[in-house]
Amino acid sequence: VNIYECQPSFEDDRPQIDFDLAENRINDWLTVGEVIDGNRPVSEFPKVSIRVIHQDAIIWDCYMDGGVRGLFSQRFVHVVGMDAFNGLKLLPAKLNGAIYYFICCADPVNCLDRSRSKYETFRSDQTAIKRITHFAFKEQLLPKDGCFCIPETTALLLTESVVNRLKSANLRGLHIVRLP
Repeated sequence: VNIYECQPSFEDDRPQIDFDLAENRINDWLTVGEVIDGNRPVSEFPKVSIRVIHQDAIIWDCYMDGGVRGLFSQRFVHVVGMDAFNGLKLLPAKLNGAIYYFICCADPVNCLDRSRSKYETFRSDQTAIKRITHFAFKEQLLPKDGCFCIPETTALLLTESVVNRLKSANLRGLHIVRLP
């Protein structure tokens, strides 16, 4: 089975969030990060309004958010489908007035097959994974159609059916890579 990672793309000419811009500095980025990382409850997620100075800012569907998974457009959410967000919470923000979402992993899918995966652990904790070089999954535990996270990494993972929908929709700003 093929599983993919989804993250913001790397084009040199793409719009970026300028976190030093006065309108963006007023956001409580520390709380945003703590909620996304699961260190604070979702109920404490603050109101977020972002300004990107670029004429085509809202036609981009994914932005680097300075955190983990990215900031995704409402188009992305529509193409993926609400039922496909397995164990994930969508936390709304406005980007130049348009609705975007941070993705918080509320309930990771415990489907990594550690016996068949290849990974490095931390010296201080041999049970904690530092980096995965080959992913193997317990197929019976994988979502059939969805976006999800696993406990071992902060990456946003996708099933092939979601990848196919995203590619067909031709969204901008996504970098989708099949996991090794």
